[in-house]
Amino acid sequence: MSEENIEIALAAVDAWNRGDREAWLALWDEEAEFYPLRAQLEGESYWGHEGVERFLAEMTEDFEEVRFEIEEP
Repeated sequence: MSEENIEIALAAVDAWNRGDREAWLALWDEEAEFYPLRAQLEGESYWGHEGVERFLAEMTEDFEEVRFEIEEP
């Protein structure tokens, strides 16, 4: 993974954990396809900003709080 991609991933985790959903969404390409574990298990994915916004809505509907932690290898 390139240094640039690492920085984007770290910024995304930081934005998510701060609750800044707009900043988190802005880090996604408008044509991105997102496969979180739950979607993989259900055989679907989320496409583009509309799909990522749907993912956000589903997450807040299903869970009171979701946080991510990055562990250094």
